Amino acid sequence: MTLKDYYRKYGYSSERLARKLGISQSFAWRLLAKERKVSAGMAVKIEKRTKGEITRHDLRPDFFGRRPGPAAANDAAQPNATVSLPVSTPPVGAEAN
Repeated sequence: MTLKDYYRKYGYSSERLARKLGISQSFAWRLLAKERKVSAGMAVKIEKRTKGEITRHDLRPDFFGRRPGPAAANDAAQPNATVSLPVSTPPVGAEAN
């Protein structure tokens, strides 16, 4: 969901939206008009304050990736699904086992 969709869904005034998100009213308008991009930290804050209705993925797919969809959840639930895990390296000076 976009910030504008959320704003319209609840019929918020810009002042009320700004208060809910913990930002100034002018900044809320800039975000709604897409004059400003939400920072990664602000995207997380908005996700928490909207209880996940607007996600960090909705606001910054360039930073967090696209919102995980049902297909991604279904793939993870498959018993034969291949999962890639990061390979860790031992810290410098540590002995390898």
